[in-house]
Amino acid sequence: MPKDSNKDVKTDELTAQECYQIADEYMEKLDRQRGIFIKAGLFVFAALFVIAFASIAWFVNNKNVTSGSSAIKSKDGAFEIAAEGTLADKGTFDNKLSASVTQGTEVTIDGKNYVKTDATHSSISWAMTADSNIGNLGEDGAGIKPGSTGKITFYILPLKSGEMHVKLDLSMLGFDDKNNVADEAACMLMEGHILLFAGYDNESDTYSGWISEDADTWELTLDDGTDAEPHQSVLMRTEEGNLVWAAEVTEGKAYPISIYWIWPEVFGQYLFKDKTYIGNRPVMFKTDAVADAETVDPAAMPADLFVKMYDRSLGNGNSNRYFMWTSYYNEFIALITPESLANMRSGSFNPLIYGNMCTFYNMADQYLGEKVRYVNIVLDAK
Repeated sequence: MPKDSNKDVKTDELTAQECYQIADEYMEKLDRQRGIFIKAGLFVFAALFVIAFASIAWFVNNKNVTSGSSAIKSKDGAFEIAAEGTLADKGTFDNKLSASVTQGTEVTIDGKNYVKTDATHSSISWAMTADSNIGNLGEDGAGIKPGSTGKITFYILPLKSGEMHVKLDLSMLGFDDKNNVADEAACMLMEGHILLFAGYDNESDTYSGWISEDADTWELTLDDGTDAEPHQSVLMRTEEGNLVWAAEVTEGKAYPISIYWIWPEVFGQYLFKDKTYIGNRPVMFKTDAVADAETVDPAAMPADLFVKMYDRSLGNGNSNRYFMWTSYYNEFIALITPESLANMRSGSFNPLIYGNMCTFYNMADQYLGEKVRYVNIVLDAK
């Protein structure tokens, strides 16, 4: 952020028209920054789920699968994991995948084709579909950028009927253009810039059930899309931070779990409860957390999120999950505090202050565009 960005302007002496003129100038500046970022390099989701290092999607499911220092266990081999599609479904960037990842085994359930794990295919690639929107399909696959959204779906295939609980672990890892793991700062910034949610409401264009280390507990009821009784399953984030899927299942059925992802285009999508200040873009937290509530609203902003956004103990000293400040550390700690963020969310909107806040968020996007070419989404199911 340039040293003269504040210009020593006393915002309480500005007219409304002057404030909005400053805001417009800032938005033009941010658009130019985004243009540079997009030219510098787009994220590309390669199509598969992984357990350690690879590209969007290895499914890992076995009684005892070891990768590095991590052991993945599936309780009693009670289920398999699958994606809808066939072995012929390939992504544009599948050649970026680890050679140890196979395509699994084809199976047909209720007239639909799936590719699934089995005893000899514990880690498999995940065929993406059009609504995944990851820019990894066809000759025009070009990756994603700020403002991109999509949905990725996988299926639990029970091997026996009854009550089932499956622990899921979702994480992300970035790779550079030489397929080396991106640096620590880039990988950490991905966690705060490419977000995963368990729920999305199309009518209100809002998200719920944030899947993040910084999320609170929540519980969502899912429509399992089957004819089995009952017709619903539950996905929850526990107090221990675990993501757990639970349902009364029927052997031979396929139970879908959809994960909605978004790369917020502007920082205000974190801050604001509606679209007033963010150009009709999706809202991520439409309500506030209520202390001592009997039930937790999965659409609520985590109670201490602003404290974590201000936390400078993470990373290499130049960034955390949300912002990059590099040589502008003093400006960052003076401008972006839990109190200033809370004031902005509560309605004390100042275009100049908001524009300066966005600069630190966009510096992080710029860094991601320079350092990351491919992203792995890691799914462990136990």
